[in-house]
Amino acid sequence: MKRAYALVLAAVAFAGLLMIAAAAVADRGLSRAAPPAAIIDEGEPNDSFEEATGVGLADTVSGKAANEPITDTDFFVVQTGSGLTYRAEFQASGAGVLLLKLVIYDHERDYFTNSTSSGGGASVSWTAYGDKCYIEVQPSGPVTTTTLQANYTLDVLRVAATPTPTPEPAHRYPNSCAWGHAYPRGGSVRA
Repeated sequence: MKRAYALVLAAVAFAGLLMIAAAAVADRGLSRAAPPAAIIDEGEPNDSFEEATGVGLADTVSGKAANEPITDTDFFVVQTGSGLTYRAEFQASGAGVLLLKLVIYDHERDYFTNSTSSGGGASVSWTAYGDKCYIEVQPSGPVTTTTLQANYTLDVLRVAATPTPTPEPAHRYPNSCAWGHAYPRGGSVRA
């Protein structure tokens, strides 16, 4: 009995590991499976929309962020396709307590969305509605008189499109209405 229990437990554990691995692979769903084409430097000065460093979808950007001066943020511009979904991800190292976040702006330089603040890494997804988007890597805290710095890498990826499944009709019976309730052929319900 104990041996059968151990075999069942091992099979369940193995199935769980397979499901976790499959979910991790499926969750990525990104258009770049190969290593980056280039690792590029952030290209200072890049502290404004006008000075934004161009980034390709196959590139990885290597940069440095600091909380001094307060206005030291890094801007990047990415060519996009209208209606396509993208994801920007950053990984920070040596950050200590310096928090960074990604801010996405549309092709007209209007705020679109942002990631959460993190000292280690974060990502944000969005659907583009123009031919380019701007990404700002922004120190977001803490407020301190001590200068804090963090090295980071930034990747911008196009999320692979997945087809939308066609739902099955809710009704399966003759004389049923759209929300799945069946009525007798006479059209009335008797109490």
